[in-house]
Amino acid sequence: EDILQVYRELTDIRGQIEQIEGRLRYLSNQAGLSTITISLTPDALYQPVQIAGWQPTGVAKEALQSLIFALQGVGNVVIWGVVFLLPMGVVLLIPVVVLALLIRWGWRRYQTRRQKKAAQANA
Repeated sequence: EDILQVYRELTDIRGQIEQIEGRLRYLSNQAGLSTITISLTPDALYQPVQIAGWQPTGVAKEALQSLIFALQGVGNVVIWGVVFLLPMGVVLLIPVVVLALLIRWGWRRYQTRRQKKAAQANA
């Protein structure tokens, strides 16, 4: 009976080995049939470094690009100023003006009362 059990275990292990070997052969065949495709494209922003020679056209092109970039920045600031900051300034300025007028009115009223009291004290 022990021999039969050992024989069954051995048969089971052989089956597992054959199954693993079959899987290994399958994967090996699949790897042999596989292809890898690589496409390399140069980046347009990266240009080769030129060591010798001065190129005024290249310098002029860079200067023009910088000028355009700077003018775009100025345009962005103007647009932000007109669209956002000007209305916000008006909205925030109204309470400040009202407060300043109230303080001015109160100060004048205080000065007028003080002058009347001083005039009454002198009379």
